[in-house]
Amino acid sequence: MVEIADIEDRDSFLAWLRETEQPQEVCVALAHRAAMRVLPDEWSFRLNIGSRATPVLRANLVSNVAGLAPPSV
Repeated sequence: MVEIADIEDRDSFLAWLRETEQPQEVCVALAHRAAMRVLPDEWSFRLNIGSRATPVLRANLVSNVAGLAPPSV
């Protein structure tokens, strides 16, 4: 059994999601929160190196819109 305190990487996180049978809405909310936490740091980094922040904004948009999709079967 995977405890929430044992989540250290992607694989342990996926194992926790499968084991607890989290609904799609929870998975989407977690993905969106993760993308929103990265946005300020990534935005600052990309502006400093003169690059575009488009991939980060796209990740935020996709994770937000995914919550509107019907649950997968």
